[in-house]
Amino acid sequence: IATLQNQIDAINQVIGDANSGIIKDIDDLQSGLAELSIPKSFKHKNVVWISDSYGDESGEHPELINNAIGFDHFYNLSAGSTGFTGKEGSADVNPALEWKTVLTNWVNNQTEETLSSISDVYISGGFNDVYATSVPVIRGYISAFMTYAKSVLPNAKFYLIFAAWAGGTEGGSVT
Repeated sequence: IATLQNQIDAINQVIGDANSGIIKDIDDLQSGLAELSIPKSFKHKNVVWISDSYGDESGEHPELINNAIGFDHFYNLSAGSTGFTGKEGSADVNPALEWKTVLTNWVNNQTEETLSSISDVYISGGFNDVYATSVPVIRGYISAFMTYAKSVLPNAKFYLIFAAWAGGTEGGSVT
């Protein structure tokens, strides 16, 4: 019985040491997170996020960013297969897939107060535009989008995040 008690005591000591290590790791993580505090200049923003599937059904990065920063208002307009050009694969251009159309549909359902309160617009994606016929075509769509977006969101700053990846688990390249 004494041997069994010694083994139980040894197991309890291992468990206690493990718990102490876990508690220390949690404390270290919390301390590190406090040092990574988000500047106030990011927090008091009204943000529109426009993206393709990276921000929609196959990706959650816009919501993760919003959860980490805590914008005052966050409007995620992400939709799969969208882009500046609205061209998917070999299909003809589909205006419903153009980011300008996605933004227009959202704008048409907002108040002037909401539109004028938007401080930042993040446009994240780009892969679907690879199907456009040429760089000048893509530039034309980007220009049309920006002209419209600046006219309806007059107080916003605009940020383009190129987020595109093609390939398997071995890596890939963007065309």
